[in-house]
Amino acid sequence: MADFVIPDQAPYPRSALGWDGTDFYVISVNNLGEVDVNVIGSALPGGAATSANQGTMITALWLIDDLRNALASVDTDYLLIGGYDNAGVVRKLRTNPFGSVVIAGRDAGGVYNTILTDPSGGVHVSGVTRAGFSNPFYIDGSDGLFVKGQDQLFSFKEPLAFRKYVDLAAGGDQAVNTNAVPAGVIWVVTNILVRNETKLINNIWIGYNHDGTAVGLKNVNPPAANFGLNWSGLLTLDVNDYIRCWFYGCDLGDRVDIEVTGYIMTEE
Repeated sequence: MADFVIPDQAPYPRSALGWDGTDFYVISVNNLGEVDVNVIGSALPGGAATSANQGTMITALWLIDDLRNALASVDTDYLLIGGYDNAGVVRKLRTNPFGSVVIAGRDAGGVYNTILTDPSGGVHVSGVTRAGFSNPFYIDGSDGLFVKGQDQLFSFKEPLAFRKYVDLAAGGDQAVNTNAVPAGVIWVVTNILVRNETKLINNIWIGYNHDGTAVGLKNVNPPAANFGLNWSGLLTLDVNDYIRCWFYGCDLGDRVDIEVTGYIMTEE
């Protein structure tokens, strides 16, 4: 501050005065017109932005930035959240760059279980029982549920419907077989119709072959030529099985046919 002055004797041009509670003083202004301020002391309040406090904040921001980078990873990085349950089993949630979420762990019995959701909306649940059997479930993006177990569950792939006819190359008693069941599917036969279109014959036998063994379903004497004999029921045939029909008392050139209906199942 400037020297003490008496208000009535302030110099010209007039100067701004400051009161300290006891006396008046001329406020000092430098040659730039700026007021000179002399700070004798300053005490920071608690929690003020000191250098130490700023360092703590910067460290926290780095951690947030690391987390952001992990969530936005585009290569082989992934976010892993995991821990141990009360039995000491690791439970973890992992997201990878492909958008998949994997939850996996082993229970107290050593069984490994996973849940996988993929970008197409599919949810996969699989596990291995203590007996070692695999039992996966699959829900696809079209809300379809597929269940796979140790035992075959009934399913539907497509209708089974075909006709096979043969012009006999010889007379007498003749057997006619259908095509065999291909690998990967099961035939569920609900109806078999057979006939000799050409003449009245002595007898018709309807059956099938399973693992090399012929099994009969029906044995009938037809009442007339071209008369369809029908078997209805529920017959399941697996790979390499086929339907076999015997025609007794035929002539050379007779036309015989077999018509089969039902549906096809997918294997587990």
